[in-house]
Amino acid sequence: MASMKVPDSAPSPTQDCERLNRALQGRGGADENLIVWILGHRNAFQRKEIKETYQQLYKESINDRLHSKLSGVLKKAMVLWMNEAPERDAMLAHEAFKRRWKRVNQLQTLVEIACASSPQHLMAVRRAYCTLYECSLEEDIISNVSTSLQKA
Repeated sequence: MASMKVPDSAPSPTQDCERLNRALQGRGGADENLIVWILGHRNAFQRKEIKETYQQLYKESINDRLHSKLSGVLKKAMVLWMNEAPERDAMLAHEAFKRRWKRVNQLQTLVEIACASSPQHLMAVRRAYCTLYECSLEEDIISNVSTSLQKA
């Protein structure tokens, strides 16, 4: 598996936003390689700064822009990547509820989030879920998990 190293000295968030904006405005479509290169070489703190700076500079969410200009798996990956870990896990949990083949597959995502997270992270995921979807994670679990699985 390939890995990417965050450079010791990254460009300023403003420079990254300008390059991302140009990459997202291409006439032949977005410059996907440049987008992946920029965001893939930034840590969580730097991505958060890019997200905030992009909003200030262009009065538009970088997530909305990525969502509208990219497609498929790359769109999903980049939008998730631009969110902080609790929001990302809340989005993944919510997506698990929307899958066609629920039952065990649905629970795998939830179990992974629950088992691989600290108690503080789980609380942050619950808060993020409420903020994003205007209902509690627990309510969605109860309403989406089939009755046979609830009894098991």
